Amino acid sequence: MEPPGRDFRSLALHLLAAQKIRRQPALFNRLQETLDRWRLLSHDPRPDLVAWQRVLDSGMEPTLAAATDRSEAGRALRRASIFVSILTDEERAAVLLSRS
Repeated sequence: MEPPGRDFRSLALHLLAAQKIRRQPALFNRLQETLDRWRLLSHDPRPDLVAWQRVLDSGMEPTLAAATDRSEAGRALRRASIFVSILTDEERAAVLLSRS
């Protein structure tokens, strides 16, 4: 299990990314692009990537809900998050500075 502070920061980043995707739905496509790129780089099927594909296949709102879920399943998804490409460095830094 992740330390509470780390998960809190990760959740905050994902909440911001989810808000951004809701405002700019075209960004949702970046999630699949990131997942596809990671799969190409992975030599073996990774359970975390399979889980993300299942979530993505369910649509935008279920994906955003899963990424911001406070359960252990949500924390597990956030450990290898395809949401990495959604926030700018500045947005990420602002969240991390406000949560430190």
